Amino acid sequence: DVPAGAMFHAVAVQASGLALPLRQPGLVLRCSLHRTRTRQTNGDRVSVTFAYVPLPMPLPMPLQMPLQMPGMGYYQVSNSLPGPGVASVPAIHNSLRSLGGEYSVGDGWGVAAEHASNQRHDTEFASDSTAGCLALFRRSGALTPYASVSRLGSRKVGLGWYQRFTGIHCPPSSGAQRNSNPPSAWRPSRSGWPTSNLWHLARRRP
Repeated sequence: DVPAGAMFHAVAVQASGLALPLRQPGLVLRCSLHRTRTRQTNGDRVSVTFAYVPLPMPLPMPLQMPLQMPGMGYYQVSNSLPGPGVASVPAIHNSLRSLGGEYSVGDGWGVAAEHASNQRHDTEFASDSTAGCLALFRRSGALTPYASVSRLGSRKVGLGWYQRFTGIHCPPSSGAQRNSNPPSAWRPSRSGWPTSNLWHLARRRP
């Protein structure tokens, strides 16, 4: 059985990288490149993706051959469920890059900008995002008031899985609700069973 409700797994993360600053009068530039390796501390493997498995539809006698139920199925989130198996890897990797700077235009005024990217590898369920910010500031004694705009977004693959699992609907009689999180109502459309070990990703616009 697949446990109902949220599941949390302890992980160990190893990170290494390099950051390079460049300082000139009135100008500071920074760039960095890091690589991370993440694994589960209990030794379990990390899922790569989940296959969609259509549910068979039993037919009345004398027809014996089951047919696939249109729009009904589940994502195989565990090897204990019927299906082709869950692809997995021992650990996953991320590449983190950033480029930013700060420029003083005089009389305490300045502008700062930064772009960062967190690119995942090996799986479809880890953090995978880009971010950027732009700020205008003015130093005034001990205070530095500023105005800024920023954006943080997840890439399409991760968002696609998030939308699939949070938009799941299944019939009450199917028994899928006890393995679903959150509970859902029936809708006649292609859907599946959500999994609780999805790394939730959402678009945020500060």
